[in-house]
Amino acid sequence: GDVKIFEEIFNFCSPKFVSPTPPAIVPPFINTHLEPTVRQWKVLEDELEIQSKIPGTRRYLKLYTTMPLSKLAGFLDVTEQELVSLLMTAKYKLKNASSQSETADDFLHPEVDFFIDDKMVHIADTRVGSRYGEQFIRKINKFIEMEKVITTQ
Repeated sequence: GDVKIFEEIFNFCSPKFVSPTPPAIVPPFINTHLEPTVRQWKVLEDELEIQSKIPGTRRYLKLYTTMPLSKLAGFLDVTEQELVSLLMTAKYKLKNASSQSETADDFLHPEVDFFIDDKMVHIADTRVGSRYGEQFIRKINKFIEMEKVITTQ
């Protein structure tokens, strides 16, 4: 997406941030009242940059079961160190988002899980496994409820 559009919407819609420090009274007089808003925009801009790379990374991860870091880094046009950082960020963001919302779309529910071992990314499809896990947890909860009913009688 276009970052300038995000910035325009942010500046129009965001709350007006207040700095806890008084403005400088000596010249040169600069727009110190905008400094907190600019700082918050920078945080959002960094987050947008990170979030924009996650879907491309996921697409490549869905295609392979194992892959060298160097190959994946080449596909994404980043260094290996940047790739490891991006993968860990993506893993955290996707796991965190999927745990917060059960009814969200496919983007928020990661279909692949991965780990890095000695310059290799090992990728596993988790769609089937999560269904068995959910069913197992439901059966355990049902067993606990039945046990409570039996012990109260």
